[in-house]
Amino acid sequence: MRRSSCCSPYALPGASSSAGDRSPVRRRPSWWCPLCALASRHGGDIHARAVQEAPQASLATSLPGLCPAVARAQQAEADRQQAESDAYVAKKERACAAHPRHRPKIRPVRQRRATMWTEFWTIDGWEEGYEGEDDPPDLVEDLVGGGRGTLAIWGADEVGHACVTVESYTRRPPLETRGWEEVVEVGYESPTGALALSDGDGTRLRGLTARGPGSYRVRVHLRGRKLVYQVAYPPDGAVELLVQVFPGTAKRPVAYK
Repeated sequence: MRRSSCCSPYALPGASSSAGDRSPVRRRPSWWCPLCALASRHGGDIHARAVQEAPQASLATSLPGLCPAVARAQQAEADRQQAESDAYVAKKERACAAHPRHRPKIRPVRQRRATMWTEFWTIDGWEEGYEGEDDPPDLVEDLVGGGRGTLAIWGADEVGHACVTVESYTRRPPLETRGWEEVVEVGYESPTGALALSDGDGTRLRGLTARGPGSYRVRVHLRGRKLVYQVAYPPDGAVELLVQVFPGTAKRPVAYK
């Protein structure tokens, strides 16, 4: 019986076989061929029972770089997981996009919306050079905390997403409490004038400090926290945040609602 070409002891994937290349061709280890053939018969699955019970089972994790069937199977699984993750995120983003856009009482310098994610309760704001420099600021009313170059806003019951709107102003906007469960305002010191709100997935909302370096107030409006705490699986887009940033020298935090 002719041995499969994939069991050739030479020419590892990526090795050169051209006549002009005088470098030695790497030799495949002797154990790989029977293990590759076994995995191939099981769809390239190195976790198949037959593969795990083989004499060389402890070496199965090295197969992706040696066995084409295993490499294809693992790539297919990675593609499936990525597609599943993309669909999950897109579903949450559609829920956030379905919320009515906030209509400011006065015109902001800029208004932006995003679905933002956290695995540690808060969505954080940083300025360049202040990333992780100090401990995160303490949250006032468990909602928002501000310091010099750092900002933290509650966004989820440990892990989850929030529908975030940020608005930057050059003057104090009128207070809005109707329709919100919580409204808290704190002081914030901007050392560089370039505060950005960031999450763990790489989303960044920039341009929050409209007048450059200096003293600001950050007013955060929240709804949906009660629902998140009441049910094990809250609906998509349950948490909504409106973050307004405007110049102000007051330091004392204020809980309006």
